Amino acid sequence: MIEWCCVQFMWYYNRDDTRGERIAIERTSIGSIYFKLQFRSIDKDKEQLLGISDIPITITSEFGILFCPWCGSDLNEYYHSYMDKLVK
Repeated sequence: MIEWCCVQFMWYYNRDDTRGERIAIERTSIGSIYFKLQFRSIDKDKEQLLGISDIPITITSEFGILFCPWCGSDLNEYYHSYMDKLVK
């Protein structure tokens, strides 16, 4: 069981690929984990409804984070022992 740094981090991590904000966690090529705050404009399962357009549309934007946006915990330090459980 994962011991979360705060309730907000847990909630945003568990949002998956739905519209809005979420925490995404991936493994880098050297094996460490990479935390991202991601913003999705449409649910992943509805992307095909957009079709092809001449107007550029950003479906997802994201940026790396080192600290929890809500409680300030150092994410690499706090979640070091949960790495394998966190990467989906």
